[in-house]
Amino acid sequence: YGLFRWFIYINLFIALTILGITVTTYYQSRQIKKT
Repeated sequence: YGLFRWFIYINLFIALTILGITVTTYYQSRQIKKT
């Protein structure tokens, strides 16, 4: 019954985590290029 909702939440969480890692690595690389 609530399995599909959990599946959506897990996918959303994974997507947000990947997005956060990509943003942090992008900003880190930008800072390295600046110096």
